[in-house]
Amino acid sequence: MESCDIAQPLSEDGQAPSNRRGLLWHLRFRCMRCSPWRRYIPVLCLSLCFLFVMSLWLSSSGPVPVVPVAPTNATNTSTTTTSTTTAGCQGADVSKLTGAAACFCLYGGRCLEHFHCGASLPSCQESHCGEQTLERTASTASFYNIRHKTDVLSIPVESFRDIKRLADACPFDALEQMTALVSAGRRVFQKFIGGAPVWQCVHLYPYVSVPWLHLHTFRGSVPEEHLPNSPPHAACVAAEGTAGEAAAALLALAR
Repeated sequence: MESCDIAQPLSEDGQAPSNRRGLLWHLRFRCMRCSPWRRYIPVLCLSLCFLFVMSLWLSSSGPVPVVPVAPTNATNTSTTTTSTTTAGCQGADVSKLTGAAACFCLYGGRCLEHFHCGASLPSCQESHCGEQTLERTASTASFYNIRHKTDVLSIPVESFRDIKRLADACPFDALEQMTALVSAGRRVFQKFIGGAPVWQCVHLYPYVSVPWLHLHTFRGSVPEEHLPNSPPHAACVAAEGTAGEAAAALLALAR
């Protein structure tokens, strides 16, 4: 067996190298031959080659392109009678509505074919239903109570008979929808009537005048609607605190 003793290295003719450079090369050669790791040298070389090729490929491929997402428009411009989605929940079909419920649908920017509107939407609303929408968002519409002009009505664009029907049909979205109604009622009241409202109420089934959920926002009282009132006739909260707190209180009273 070949000796790996490198204490006294020899040259090819059996003599010790005569200079330092020859001695160093001799030691390196003997170490590589005698090292127990020499069997892994080919694997190491292949690994280094693989890493080198991968680094070249990654540097030439460039960064991954980012596709920009176009912003969405929050305004609801739908004017069809098919059901739309509000706050992640679908309301009732509106294709066969009549009377005041059809007008509520029109106030929300829908059901135009019910009235064969040839003019602008505000003109059609006033001509057929007596009022124009004061404000319409993606999920709510607000307008004057035609029987009491200091009472602002706010409705969901989707059709729900009453607050309990909303809570039953949309257990995960009812609070969001009611919060939007409470916020809209306060905002529209302050803008078009002035000052802060005192009460916000919804009628409870079967004591609903129009089978479409609508929130009353007013000061004092609305005798024509028997408001403010309490269950089982109506659910009312003071128009103070946050909109979310008021919405949660209304839903609790409606259970």
